[in-house]
Amino acid sequence: MSLELRRSEFETASLLHGLHSRGAVEVAERGTDTVQPGGTQAAIQLHLDSADEALKEGSYDAALKTYHDILLIWPNSERASQGLVAVEEARNRELELANISPAAVPVLNEKLALLETQKLGPTEGFVLSRINGEWDVGSILKVCPMAEEQTLLILARFLERGMIEMR
Repeated sequence: MSLELRRSEFETASLLHGLHSRGAVEVAERGTDTVQPGGTQAAIQLHLDSADEALKEGSYDAALKTYHDILLIWPNSERASQGLVAVEEARNRELELANISPAAVPVLNEKLALLETQKLGPTEGFVLSRINGEWDVGSILKVCPMAEEQTLLILARFLERGMIEMR
């Protein structure tokens, strides 16, 4: 497999582990015939569908990772390549719409109990924990370990959901 993927054995094992953890492949007993016609294609289709769904939901990082993983296994996937372009375009559109000033100060707009009901990922939770009503966007960008674009997208989503307002 490493030879066909043009990857080291470690990279191949890492890719397989990632696919296994997402349920795309299963580990079979040694010596059993596990090849099923269309199995790989069906698994790739499922992952393409999940990436498309993540893109629709605005989970750009998840969509981007899934499209990249698919392209590592199936480099000629036109749908995955188009998905990468769609993710980039959606991110750019969202950033343009947000137009967040670095001098603006984000303030929580909801009560803490209401914030707990929001479905937040770990990076969103990290950014939310930095909103204290005193730090401006520029300061928050400096303390966040992720790329500025990603932090700005998270702030834009918070604005869109009505979780914060800018002062």
